[in-house]
Order: sequence, then structure tokens, then C-alpha cells
Amino acid sequence: MSLLSSEDLAHMKERNNANNLFDIQNIKLNHNLPINEKLEEYMQTVGNPYNFKSGNVEVNIIYSDTSTKTISNLMKDYFVRNK
Repeated sequence: MSLLSSEDLAHMKERNNANNLFDIQNIKLNHNLPINEKLEEYMQTVGNPYNFKSGNVEVNIIYSDTSTKTISNLMKDYFVRNK
């Protein structure tokens, strides 16, 4: 199940610019939550998981159309590894 529709992502891309991107260095998540809830909290906090800042660096993530992995699966894998 995908957390964001293609329409959601298109809308995020239109409204994001470097001045209003979330700085990932400032994220504080509740690590006691189940993985799905932690992922939801992350998405609500960061906004666009494909476009954010890390300090003064703008991060713009692009995945290949040929990849079988989704951003949702990759984020779940990340949170499982970093309990």
C-alpha cells in the first residue's frame, strides 16, 4: 500500500522550494511506535519524502521506473534496520 498517490506527489513537487523544505536534521520521531505508525509520523513531519533539506543541502530523490521497490517499502526497511 502506497502512502502517497501520484497526485499527492505532483502537488508536493509544485509547492516545494528550498526555502520551505523540511530540514531532516531536525526530525524527532517516537522510536517506540510500531513501524507503520513511525513511517506515518515521518511522512507527516517531513512532508515530501522525495524532496527535503539536510542542513544547507537540498535533497531531491528520484527512483528509476524499472525499480521494483517503492518508497514505502524502502522506508519500512529503513525503520526496521534502525529500531
